[in-house]
Amino acid sequence: MNKSLHFLGSLALVTSLAACAPVASTTGDFPNTGNGGNGGNNNGASPDGGDPGTPGAPSTTPTNPLNNGATYSGVYKANAALDFTQPGVLPGLLSPALAALANLSTDPGSSLVNFAQAAGAINLNSTTRNVIASVITDKLASVLPPDVKQALDLISNITQITSSTTLLNTITVHTPSTTGAVYVDVIVTGAGFDFVDVNGTATHVDVQTSAAQLPASKSTILGKLTPHSNAPIADADVTFTGGSISIPVGDFLVQALGTLVFQPLGQTDLKSTLLHLMSNTCDDLGYVVETGVYNLTSLDVGHDVGTRICTTAITLAANEITSAISSLKVNNVKITNGRFTLFDVSPSHSAVDHKADLLGDGSWTWSFGSANIDTSIDDGTRSASAI
Repeated sequence: MNKSLHFLGSLALVTSLAACAPVASTTGDFPNTGNGGNGGNNNGASPDGGDPGTPGAPSTTPTNPLNNGATYSGVYKANAALDFTQPGVLPGLLSPALAALANLSTDPGSSLVNFAQAAGAINLNSTTRNVIASVITDKLASVLPPDVKQALDLISNITQITSSTTLLNTITVHTPSTTGAVYVDVIVTGAGFDFVDVNGTATHVDVQTSAAQLPASKSTILGKLTPHSNAPIADADVTFTGGSISIPVGDFLVQALGTLVFQPLGQTDLKSTLLHLMSNTCDDLGYVVETGVYNLTSLDVGHDVGTRICTTAITLAANEITSAISSLKVNNVKITNGRFTLFDVSPSHSAVDHKADLLGDGSWTWSFGSANIDTSIDDGTRSASAI
């Protein structure tokens, strides 16, 4: 098999969203507000007149405190294109386990020997380990079938799925105060991955933010809504800044990799995939290592050393790599410089109804420590159920 593999690295929205009826009003500015942070809790009063500790809690009298006849509140899709492989964005990608996996196709000897030594499968001095690693790297190409080599190349680059990512978010616009102060909820709801698998088939998978991760994947941010001069047509500009959020990147990857990478190879996870691909090769390495080391050093390491290095290293590598991927999470991501326009008329709602139906012309900045990513707010369609 000689099919070209590459990563498309784009994401698609994965959760169904709710449409919007207007929520309840307040009569003035929102007092004593606090940034939502990781989990979206505010210390100030709700913009909707509800419990001060529960942002967005509706009251029983949904009116527009701006008194201009327009309804702006709603839930909107809000995708954000990000590259998690940029320096400083996702340091976990540089963990030892993932680094060893990345070297599997370029320096397989060192990768396998290092994992086996760490697992206690071998107890050899550094000189002997280096000789064995050199023998494995030199000889492995002759015992690896092309399909296995191609699959290992693919697996060694699994984290590159995140190089061109679109986070799938919702933005909830709550009912503004009389002065236009408005709460904006940002929720990372999931991600969709596109990938060309080992069979050359373009595959798409949608994944969702788990229930356990959702609270930290939400931020409630205080913003400003400015109606256009055409009210009661529900067009308005919204600005917001100062949110903080967590992104469960590893959770997304674990969900996606089964469908995109492992299932096309007839397996369910990284460990079973590697052992399946390498079973015959690990057997062959027993003889290769024994004769190779003896020819170079006259040292007889035995027939089972090469096989033991291979199988033990693969098992340990798979376990460590799966754990490393699962734990990849970016905390305290700052959302600043947010802006967008609400439109009364949209492709799906062509008639003016005095309710905002589309979020468009938007942009925001996502900051990962010193790494700042300026990106557009894409999609913007409104959902079909009430806030």
